[in-house]
Amino acid sequence: MLIRLLLMTSCFLPMTLLPVQSSAQESRLDSIIDQAGGNEHLAKLRAARDGFEKANRATAESSAFGKQLHAQILDIYALQIEKANGLIAEGKPFGASEYDSAMKAVQEEIRRSAERMKKGMADNRDERAKIDRETAEKISQARQKYGAAMDASRDEFQKKMAIADLKYKFSVNRGDLGVVIWNLPPDRSLHNRSSMLVNLRLYLGDQVVFDRKGVSLNRRFPRNPIPVSRVMFDRVEIEIPKWNGEGVGLAEVEVIIGNENVALGRPCKVSSIETLPIHLDDENALTDRITIPKKEGEGYWIAEAKTAATITIDLLGPKHSSVAQLDEPVNAGR
Repeated sequence: MLIRLLLMTSCFLPMTLLPVQSSAQESRLDSIIDQAGGNEHLAKLRAARDGFEKANRATAESSAFGKQLHAQILDIYALQIEKANGLIAEGKPFGASEYDSAMKAVQEEIRRSAERMKKGMADNRDERAKIDRETAEKISQARQKYGAAMDASRDEFQKKMAIADLKYKFSVNRGDLGVVIWNLPPDRSLHNRSSMLVNLRLYLGDQVVFDRKGVSLNRRFPRNPIPVSRVMFDRVEIEIPKWNGEGVGLAEVEVIIGNENVALGRPCKVSSIETLPIHLDDENALTDRITIPKKEGEGYWIAEAKTAATITIDLLGPKHSSVAQLDEPVNAGR
């Protein structure tokens, strides 16, 4: 069974471990077999060799490695037959014990061949595993690079589309143009806060295209429209240096072009957020369409208590998912 296992798996055994039998060795082996004479145990040894050769011939021919392994085991038999013939030629006995020793030597060599085969198989498995790991890593890196390139390309495309869309809206607008700041409810129902004064600055890229300081907010009505010059801009910055009560707070900031709020759903950055157990701490609440919040912690932003604050809105940034309908006209429901 071990021999058959060796032959069946011989394709995994490195060729360097298997000596190739030459035609001279084959001739020598045939000569040794012919000299069996009348010695019973030598005949048994030769019969074992012949039986192995016949039983495994088809398997040996199935692959180059199988053929080499088959020849190697025949060499093992040939060596023992040669030793037996040498003993007989010298007049020494070759009986049952010598036969058993010869067969043990054959089995030991076969065992060693099996170990070499297993080692070769293990080495091959390790090498294949290493190659598989390296290949998987290369594929993963390639996918990551491809994904990063696609993301960068998609982001760049979306930004260009956003710029083109915003530029078109400015170019065709013949209606209102301005910024609307929604203060917290005047009844002080939300944290006893109200913003009183703002500085408004508009940017196109890194260039300031509009700058108005000291704009007072109406304390009686939450809606505070601020007209601006007819210039294109893509970023809004609002500084709030003065407040009433416990500090700064706003419900919403709109940027009106015609009848559309182009700030709806756009990302916001704020200089600070007051941390309260009931507050969501969501700076994007300033562009979530809730202009008159009714419930504490929803639809507005408050800064740290009694500190000035700054808000920046990117009109080209990706819209946040908290807004269900991003393109609703600004006048709906107001």
